[in-house]
Amino acid sequence: MIVIDANVVAYLLISGPRTAEAEATLLRDPAWVAPVLWKSEVRNVLSLYVRRREIDVETAVGLFERAASIVTCPSEEASTADILRISAERSISAYDAEYAALSSLHGIPLVTADGPLATKCPDLAIRLGDFARDGNPGR
Repeated sequence: MIVIDANVVAYLLISGPRTAEAEATLLRDPAWVAPVLWKSEVRNVLSLYVRRREIDVETAVGLFERAASIVTCPSEEASTADILRISAERSISAYDAEYAALSSLHGIPLVTADGPLATKCPDLAIRLGDFARDGNPGR
């Protein structure tokens, strides 16, 4: 089981240069969890593609439904105190801290496509490309 950030989900859904890494990550570990925040973040990405007329609403809904069949939200979310503490200690946004706090709470790695997040949380985070290539070394 891994925590994944919304970027990884978006790369899985929308074909692009990082889609293969997201697909390899799903093959390596298909048990993806994320804080409920992932839904709003992925909806925001999909809405951008709809507004640009690169996909239509129906396609976006189908992509979101695919993601929802892959990503689950754990029954135990990180506390507000943990999120704010991690945000302050690591100088990251509360949004990013939600993913990091969930990783810490459940003792599972955070696979992220966000370079700064991976840099600021090296004890929790694994970069998407590294996980896709090497899996989960040392954890």
